[in-house]
Amino acid sequence: MPLYFPLAGKAPREAFDAFVSPLQRALSCISDAVFVRSYGSATPGGIRSIIAPTAGRFVPLRGENRLHFSAALQYEIVTTDDPDRGPWKVSTKKYMYHVVTGDMTEVILFHWHPEVPPGPQRGPHLHLGSSQLTRSAVVSHRTHVPTGRVSLESVIELLITDFNVVPRRADWKETLDESRQRFHDWRTWS
Repeated sequence: MPLYFPLAGKAPREAFDAFVSPLQRALSCISDAVFVRSYGSATPGGIRSIIAPTAGRFVPLRGENRLHFSAALQYEIVTTDDPDRGPWKVSTKKYMYHVVTGDMTEVILFHWHPEVPPGPQRGPHLHLGSSQLTRSAVVSHRTHVPTGRVSLESVIELLITDFNVVPRRADWKETLDESRQRFHDWRTWS
């Protein structure tokens, strides 16, 4: 039977654990890296970050393409009036998922950083890295391709199914589906 935890809690720490637990399970499909809080604690008030593996580092992925990956999310622990979603929950404020080659050349980057001044780059988007571009390309490394919000689970599935990353778990598909469903069920945005 799959594990199921609501993405909320009776206390701030419980809400944080409910937030990071499925992300960690999803990450375990491709890496043994652990999400760490880069600053702050699991208490309400203020923006905090979790990063895997650690700031400025990438985890090597198994597979013929010798890719490396990093994930960083900013979050805030907030109160909610919805009794099924609280009284505490975690609200994602920003994400950055980066896939690079062994020599750290960018392949594809998924970003959502709404704190950037108004413009097309405020919404969720991706960047194609220079390793994917040619001299005559219309798309450059500065292009912000709109995407809609992208879950960590979707990026990990892309790595396995299309980028030939060898999964570390035999149950990777079920793990990602379960985590993605929990994210979908508990999100507060459409």
